[in-house]
Amino acid sequence: MQKGVSMNQNQQKIVEKRSGSTANKKTCMPKKDNVTKSSKYDIELPQSIIDSFARFLVPEMRKYYESEQGRQEFKEWEAKRKEQEKKEDE
Repeated sequence: MQKGVSMNQNQQKIVEKRSGSTANKKTCMPKKDNVTKSSKYDIELPQSIIDSFARFLVPEMRKYYESEQGRQEFKEWEAKRKEQEKKEDE
């Protein structure tokens, strides 16, 4: 953790949950029984971060799909999808 940065209670709970320990314990290493295998992409984001990202991303996506390039690429994608559906139906 960076110097001068403190964790709020929710952040501390997340750290404790992931590490299997609390701040009052002398070790941050979880017990072997508590170790679970997980993907390196298996993360938990707070809903506020997801909402914030969506508030940024959705308007940008709308701008793109309303642009000439976005409409053209959507038409091309739609045509490819229809061709694939025809092939799957055969």
